[in-house]
Amino acid sequence: MMREHRIVWSLLACLLLVACGHAGGARRPEPLPSWHDGEARQRIVDFVARVTDPASPDFVPEAERIAT
Repeated sequence: MMREHRIVWSLLACLLLVACGHAGGARRPEPLPSWHDGEARQRIVDFVARVTDPASPDFVPEAERIAT
């Protein structure tokens, strides 16, 4: 019984997080908002865009991405 309650609360928490994420509409958050515009910031943003775009030759599947 206690396990079912945890599962239900976990699902509700996930739904709340998803709903909050979509509350801002289709607008994407600004990547690295505290960074000043510059070459380093732009290179990081470009790299992430390349490796997360399935159409890119540099694409890395999500399961193979490791952040340390």
